[in-house]
Amino acid sequence: MAQLAQHTEQRRIRLSATLERVVAVAVLVAAVAATFAGTAQAKLLPPWDVAEGSGTAISTGPQFTFAIDARSGITGENAIGTMTYADALNVTITADVNCLEVTGNRALVAGIITDSPIEAPRTGAVGQPMSFVVEDSGEQGGPDLLTPRFGGEGPCTIATWIPQPELSPIVSGEIVVRDCTALSRNGKRCANRL
Repeated sequence: MAQLAQHTEQRRIRLSATLERVVAVAVLVAAVAATFAGTAQAKLLPPWDVAEGSGTAISTGPQFTFAIDARSGITGENAIGTMTYADALNVTITADVNCLEVTGNRALVAGIITDSPIEAPRTGAVGQPMSFVVEDSGEQGGPDLLTPRFGGEGPCTIATWIPQPELSPIVSGEIVVRDCTALSRNGKRCANRL
């Protein structure tokens, strides 16, 4: 009988130790899962307007390449990004975006030139304005459109361009314009995710 009591006591101790380990592992797993649960879900950011893309276009002169990556709040506030223009002679001009006005599928992207081989006071030099007006043809078919402009000053609105720009079709690449205000009016969500 004493042996049976001793054996039962040893078994209870082993089960108790095993149960403690199981509980400890479960608590650890729950803590790790809780830590990563927040990072596993995409974090919503405030909605923003977007104009982005790259490709090749022909405007009033020779063929050129372009790249745009611009974002702003839905009323044009806090515009950020970069834009690049490179002509057929590989003269590359880069600007930091400080203006983005999006209306429907059309956008004005403007900024101040930060890198250019052109010396002041010639148009296209560092410190001067550069802008693109772009149009995203979306699912309507037809090419996306773009027109570059160097120099000029004024408010950040397409309406200030005089004369109004005649947009040229891009021959390769793609432009994407997203107007969060227009999406919201149409009952669609315009939420950005990290």
